[in-house]
Amino acid sequence: MNIKPIMYLDLDETILLYGEPVHNTVSFFHWVLQHFEVRWLTRWCPSGTMNESQVEYLVKLLKCTPEDILQCNNPKPFRSSKAEAIDWETDRDWVWVENDLNSAFPEDGLGFLAQIGKLPKNWRSGKYGVETRKTQIRHPNYYQTDLCYWDGKGFYGTWRMHLNVDKPNNAIAKTWKKLAKRFNLPGPTG
Repeated sequence: MNIKPIMYLDLDETILLYGEPVHNTVSFFHWVLQHFEVRWLTRWCPSGTMNESQVEYLVKLLKCTPEDILQCNNPKPFRSSKAEAIDWETDRDWVWVENDLNSAFPEDGLGFLAQIGKLPKNWRSGKYGVETRKTQIRHPNYYQTDLCYWDGKGFYGTWRMHLNVDKPNNAIAKTWKKLAKRFNLPGPTG
C-alpha cells in the first residue's frame, strides 16, 4: 500500500487571494487531493475542521464536493501558532504550503523549533522574524508562498516564491511543479 505524503495547506494568500481562487487553484486542489493526504492548516479553522458555511463556500470556489473539503480535516488543532498543528513526530514525508512561515510560528519561531529539536540549519533570525533566505520582499503588490519540506526523518528544506499580484498569478503553477518534482509525481499539464 502506497502511503501518501501529508500536505498541510493554508488558504489565504496561498491558494486564495482576497477570498478568490488564484489561477490554476481548482486544478491544483484536485491534483493535491489525488496525491496527498491534505490537512487544513489555516486561521479559517484553528480546530482543524471547517464549519458548514466554510465547506459550502469552498465547495463553490474549488468546484469540489463537501466530502473533498471534509476529508482535509486536521486532527491537531492550534491556538496561537499554526506550528502547534503539525505532527512533528511523524515518520511520513510531508510538506507545508504556507504564505508566510513567520506568521505561522510563535513569536520566537526559532526558539520553538529549537525546543522541539527541529531547527533547520538554513534558518536564522532576521529583521522580519524567521527567514529562510538572505532577503525578503516587503511590498504591497507582492506576496510570498513558502513551501516547507520534511522527509519523515528530519527537515529537508524550504522554498520561497515572491509573486507580483499585478501580473497573472503563476504561484500555483510554480508550487505545483516544485511539489511534483520533490515527491516524484506527475506535474501540471498544458
